[in-house]
Formats: sequence, structure tokens, C-alpha cells
Amino acid sequence: MSRAMNASRLRRIGLALALVVAALLFVRFVLWPARKPPLSPVEFVPKTWETARQSPMHALHVGKREIACTRCHQKGFDEPPSTTACAQSDCHAKAAANAHVGNATTKTDCLACHVFKGDTQAAACVDCHGTGKANGHAHHATSGVACTTCHDPHGEKGARLRTADCTSCHTTVSALHGRMEAHAGMPSGSTAMCTNCHLPHQGKEEARARCTTCHVDGNVTADAPRIELGAKRHPACVTCHEPHDVRKADVKACAGCHQDRTQALATPEHAGHASCTNCHRPHAPEGAAATCKGCHADKNTLGASHVTAHAECTSCHDPHRPAASKEAACVQCHQAIEPKHPQARACIGCHAPHPANREAPIAAACSSCHTKASSDHAFHTAKTTCRDCHAPHAFALASVKPEPVAKAGLVTASGQFCGRCHAAEKNAVRQGHSACTACHGEPHAPNRSPSCAACHANEASSAPKGHATCTKCHDGHSGSLGNHAACTSCHTDKAKAQHGSLQTGCQTCHRPHGPNGVATPPACTTCHSPAKLPGLHKITEHAAKCTNCHSSHGPPRSDRATCTSSCHTDRRSHQPSADVCKGCHIFR
Repeated sequence: MSRAMNASRLRRIGLALALVVAALLFVRFVLWPARKPPLSPVEFVPKTWETARQSPMHALHVGKREIACTRCHQKGFDEPPSTTACAQSDCHAKAAANAHVGNATTKTDCLACHVFKGDTQAAACVDCHGTGKANGHAHHATSGVACTTCHDPHGEKGARLRTADCTSCHTTVSALHGRMEAHAGMPSGSTAMCTNCHLPHQGKEEARARCTTCHVDGNVTADAPRIELGAKRHPACVTCHEPHDVRKADVKACAGCHQDRTQALATPEHAGHASCTNCHRPHAPEGAAATCKGCHADKNTLGASHVTAHAECTSCHDPHRPAASKEAACVQCHQAIEPKHPQARACIGCHAPHPANREAPIAAACSSCHTKASSDHAFHTAKTTCRDCHAPHAFALASVKPEPVAKAGLVTASGQFCGRCHAAEKNAVRQGHSACTACHGEPHAPNRSPSCAACHANEASSAPKGHATCTKCHDGHSGSLGNHAACTSCHTDKAKAQHGSLQTGCQTCHRPHGPNGVATPPACTTCHSPAKLPGLHKITEHAAKCTNCHSSHGPPRSDRATCTSSCHTDRRSHQPSADVCKGCHIFR
């Protein structure tokens, strides 16, 4: 039973499939008959068809699109096909209406570009517009870039020469050119920016020479900085500027040509000179540069008002090495100056090249370094400055040698040197006193009260009281007694006193100091022999001791007190009305 049912089901399925196939065949061949291929008048097809059929346009029209030959060859194959057929509404009517223009009046025939002949390559734009033609356009006309990439040969009126967006191909190029900026993300139409410099059919070399179209003297637009044509040293703009990013024209660009100078400025101490354009105007006439005072207006220069070379910064400074060898700059002009300063300092140690104010002195005060002196007047006397004794560039002064040093312009502090100020003392000095420092010490700490005892020890030790100061009698430089040759110049009361008229003078009994002369006054009997004295002198008791009645410079004493105090005591009441004893008791 089941086996019979399965067989019946298979028969029904087979019948259904047969009906479906029959229906499909009916639709294909009855209701929708197949399109018949175009029939060519084979009896008129020339033998050249075998080669012509390989041409690009035949392959496209006949082979691919299956267009009948008679659509174009309406008059057979003995005459060229009519291009009017191309303009039929169901073919190339739009393209024909905007046909390529050959010249000002004549449109280009379709067959000039579209090839139907056998053994002939399709026409290329450069066949007419190539290098060497009247309107030669070589750039971009390469195998890698088709003209139709930028041009639409059948474009509508006003768009036939429509250029494509340059950045669609030049994706890695961005232009930051003045106020005009273009990059890959800009909207359509940005190509106009590129063509300001680049003509599509010219190379980049021509574009590099076109900078002055905008940047030229007398033709400056709002977006184009002025270039003065006198800038002969920088004739090619692209030497310094990256055309697609003009803002990169900085010191790095300058280094391409001026490497020796820019390397010298690539240090921290030259930060102010790191950018070449801070001083140099690249677009200005040759030689034009900013003045140093433009930045350094606050710098005062030593002697600039009366020394022309000092007023010009470059006399001392190399603009590309402003901090180099500052100490050696002076000798470029002052070769004859060879400082002998004890500390061997450079010129700028004393001469500040850029003083704080214009009224500053030419050289720093000596006491600014030699701080032991409170001022330049403090070392010797209040009226003497350091430069009265020291020559600034021959500063060494031998102060302890007695003779002058002729070489190197140096002198000593001997009488010959000190005599420049102390002429009277120099002329009066005696032998042995010529070395000023022997008595007066160092010039920077002069001894105004020199000690004679340092040399005249015997005289100093033997000088009696009141004679210890040598200069009371002697002139310090000549040793002369002058007005003090006589003791009475000081001891005026002794001139008319006892012994004041002695022919041999005071030296008979006294000496001012040793080693010569009498050390102590001699005995009276040295000159006065008792045997020859008159009157009461002959009495033994009176001759025993002269000083009982006499003093060296006073008159003899014969008053009652002298005679009766120690000798004649028993006579105190004798003749009380008498003042002196010698009125009666005669000694002469």
C-alpha cells in the first residue's frame, strides 16, 4: 500500500516540473522572443573591417554596445561616416552641443580625437597641445596623468576648461601662503589659490620665478608683502622661503647659505641675535640692516660723543659673535698701549665699555679695586691722587729702591721721583738722606714724623732732656742747623747771663748730643784757677765748692740767706739791715 502511494507522489512531482519547464519555454519563445542582433549589410563590408574592428571606437560601439554599422555609415562604406550621426539625440547629442573647440570659429571634428581606423592609436590631447606646439603644455601631460583628470573636453559652456581640485591629487601638499591657505580639506574651488603661482601646464621652476607677480615694488596687494627689488643678494625667493609654507623663512633658512654665522649664534648667550631677521631685512636693498641701537638704545658707550670708533658698535663687536673676545677688542685700535698693571687685567677691567651713565668717568677709580684706600685721595695725602704718582698703563712703582728705573717708563720713590712734588726737599737733601722711604716709609702710608733714631742711635741716646726731637735743631733733609747753629737761638736767656759771652760758646761746657763734645759740664777750676782768684776767693773754705755761691749762668749769690744758711750761721744777726754780704766782704 505504501509503496504504491510513493510511486504516485513521484509521478505528480515529475508532472509539475514538466509543466514549469513548458511554461518557461512558452514565455521565452512565444511571449518574449529574443532580440535579434543588428544585421549589417555584409555584402558591402570591406576587407579592411578585419583591422578596423580592433580600433577603440569600433570595439566600443560595435563590440560592446552592439550598435549597427549603418547608424554611422549611413551612405555605405565608400564614404566617411557622417559625424552628424554622433549628434543624434539618442547618442551623443549633449557632447556634440559642447564639442571641443579647435580654434576661435571651428569646432573640432569628433573623429579628430575618437579613432575608428584600424592600426591607429586613440588620439591624445598632447598630439595637438604637446611640447613644441604653438600652445605647448608639457607639465601634467604624462602617461601618469590624463588631461581629462583636470579637463572636461565636452564640458558645458563656461566649464569646458574647468580645472579639477589640485588637492585631489596633491594630497600631501598644504599651502600656508600669506593670508591664502589651501589644504586637502578645503572646499571645491580652492584650486584657484594654487594657480596664483602654478600654471597647470608649467613646471615648478616657472612658479618659483613668479613670486614677483604679487611681491614686487609698485604692485603690492593687500595679501602680498612688499619686496624691494634692490635685494640683489636674495634674487630667488625660494632660496629662503618654502613656497607652500612661507612662514618657515627663519634663521634655519639663512643657515643654508650662511652656516658659519648661524652656527656662531646657536648658543644661549647669543639668544638676542639668534634670528637673522632681527637685524637684517631680507627684502631691503643690499647692505640694509637694522642698527644696533634699535635694540640696544639703553647702552651707553665709553667716549662715544668724541670717539667715532666707539660710537659704532661693530668697531668692537662682531654682530655674529657679540660676546666673543670682548677683552681683545680694545687692542685692535690701541696697539701701542701695553698695560703693566700688577693684576694684569684687561682694558675693560678699568675702562667700562658700557658705563651706567654718559657722565661716568673714563676709567674706574683705583680705590674701586684697591679697597684699602677709601678713595683715590686716601693713600698719600688729601691733595694727591693715585695718578699723580702712577701712570695708569705703567702702574708698577718700585718704592724702596733709591735709584730710578729707566726702562718700561717706571720710576722709583727715590728723591728723583718724590722730587716731582717735593722739589725743595729734593734739592736740599744731604748724602745719606736720598732714599725718601728710609725716613718716610711707604708712599701709601707715609710717616709724617720719622724717627731719626733708626739711623742716629748714638745721637738719640746721648741727647739731653729737651733735645730728643732732632728736627728742633736740624733740618730733616739737609741736616743743617740753620738758625739753630747757636744754642742761644732757643736758650735766649743764657745769652746775657754768666758765661754767655764765652768765646768758645756753650760747647765749652755743654754738647747737644754725643758722641762728640763734653758729656757733662766740666769743673769750674778747669777755667778758674783758685790761686788766681781775687779777694775772699783765696779763703780755703770759699774755694772748696764753687756751686755753694755760683750757678753756671747766674750771678754769684752773696745775699744773707746764701751766706748764713749753711756756712756763716753765726752771722745771721750781723748787720741785719744789710741785704748782701759782699758789700763789705769783697771777693774781687
